This record gives sequence, structure tokens and C-alpha cells, in this order.
Amino acid sequence: MDFEKHLRDELQRKAEVMEPSSNLRKRVKSSFDTYYQENEKGRRSMKKRLLVGLIAAAVLIPTGTFAGPTLVSKVIGTPEEAKEQFGAVEEEYKEFNEIFEIASQLFTKEEFEKFSKLWKESQALNKKAIVVDGERTSRSTARLSKEELKRYDEVNEKLRPYEEKIYGKFKYTINEAQKLVNFPIKYPAYIPKNYRLYEEEARAEITSGKPKPFIMLTYVKGELSSKSGSFEDVVQIKQSEIFEVKKTPHEQNSDDFDEQPFDRLSNYTIDGCRVTLGEYKFGNIIGMRIIVPAKNDRSEYRIFVTDSKLSKKELEKVLFSMVK
Repeated sequence: MDFEKHLRDELQRKAEVMEPSSNLRKRVKSSFDTYYQENEKGRRSMKKRLLVGLIAAAVLIPTGTFAGPTLVSKVIGTPEEAKEQFGAVEEEYKEFNEIFEIASQLFTKEEFEKFSKLWKESQALNKKAIVVDGERTSRSTARLSKEELKRYDEVNEKLRPYEEKIYGKFKYTINEAQKLVNFPIKYPAYIPKNYRLYEEEARAEITSGKPKPFIMLTYVKGELSSKSGSFEDVVQIKQSEIFEVKKTPHEQNSDDFDEQPFDRLSNYTIDGCRVTLGEYKFGNIIGMRIIVPAKNDRSEYRIFVTDSKLSKKELEKVLFSMVK
């Protein structure tokens, strides 16, 4: 990637002429010496080159020389310009940067240019569906004119193969996901009668860093109704390490237990695990999350269901059968 080559060249050029402070040089040298002593097979010439590189990175990167979202700025401008053009908030701007970074890795130059053009047109139309009188609101395509809606659908259809390629990079098999997480992915040892595994999925949010997969196991009861197009009941169990889920104003994220509109939350502990029960004033739908504490080299992780017709006792039995 041209940007990566530019970054390497620029770091090398700056390193050759810089004069880092004595304090910075001492701190970097001390850290490297510790590593070097533990790896005595390293070569002294390599040590010298790496020391210069580490000092260069320590001086340059915090100053903001390359810390900003360079690629997204080139494509859609500054955060302020993105807000003006597309109604984008700060979190979305960060997400856009990740999208373009991944797209630049997956697409040819020509494909990237086509993708960027279509994406910007889609987002410009999307703004009309989410921004009213300068304020961000819930998305509604009813705010688009007939011609705008037609064009919106056309653009998104053209975007589909590009998006499938980008999002496809962050879909995994369960075995692949297990290599990315630091906790044991498990299927429930107990599941109520007449429920069966219907689908399993592992996916992560788009990122240029290390992916953090969500693992989803979908269990269904009964057969798919030709009339309603649904099953008698569906229980979707999610597992992941503990990390903050991206939030977008006025859009509920089903991967975030805390964003669910429960009327009442109850917290308690079972076998050292923190449990949160989510209930509604009306109906028999509940949600439940358990936080499994870190143990040995294993990370703390969560298992949760956001909505289920199972009783509290049954849901506890299902989720805790995945811990033992």
C-alpha cells in the first residue's frame, strides 16, 4: 500500500535528522536493552537500527504527523466536513476510516475509486433520511423523494458487491474465531426440548486492528411458518470478550445488551459469575447476560441473550451449561 511505504520512508527520513531529547533516548534504550538481554541471539547492527526506529516512532507518531485518519480525510474530508455532507457523528467518522483502510487493501485502485464514489453518493442520500433541521434522528427513507429513493436503492445495489467483500473479511467459522479470542467458545450442554441449532455465525466489526469476534448461536423451536415467516421461538446466544460496542445515535445495536429497552434490570451472582436479568413490564420476553471472570490466562468474557420466551430458570440453565 502506497501510504505504508510513504510512512516507512518518512519515518526513516525524519529519524536520520532528528535530535531526540536525552530523556526520551534513555527511556527507549532502557526498554530495548531489557528486551535485548532476554534475546541474546539478536545482532548489534539490528539493535542500532531498531533503536533509531523506536525513537523515531516515539517522537513522530504522538505529534500527530501520521496519527490522523489520513485516508478517510482524503476521501471525504475532515470530521466537520463529513458531518456537513453526510450527517456523520464522531464514532461514524472513525468507522468510515476503518472501512476505507480495509477497502484500500482489498480493491484495486480503480475499484477503490468506484467504491468511494458510490459510497459518498449513498451517504449523501442517507443524510436526508437521518437529519432533520440539522438534528440527527432515527433513519426514515420516507423523507426521501420518489426519485431520491429510487436512486438510493440503485446506488446501494451497486455497492453491495463491494460491501460483501469488505464485511466478508470479518466473517469467520467458529474454529477461526476461536483463534482470535482468549476464552473458550462453547455450545450449550443443555437446551430445552424441541429446540435445535439453526445457525452459527462469527463476525467482527470492521477494524484495521485485531478483530474482536461476536459468536452467535441461533436455536429455534418448531418449523418455519409459511404464514408468518417465523419460528415458534428463537433464542440467539452471543459470546464475546468484554469490549465497548460501537454506538450510533438513534440506532439500537443488538450486540449491546445495555442498549436493549428493558424496563427493569436485576443484578446477582451465581458461581462467581455476574448475572444481569432484563425484564419488561408487559409480555413474557426476558434477556440475560452473564459475565464470566478471568481465570489463569483466559480473559473475562460475556454470554448473553437479548430476548427469549424461556423462563428465568431455563435461561440460566442454558447459559450456565456453556460455562461449566
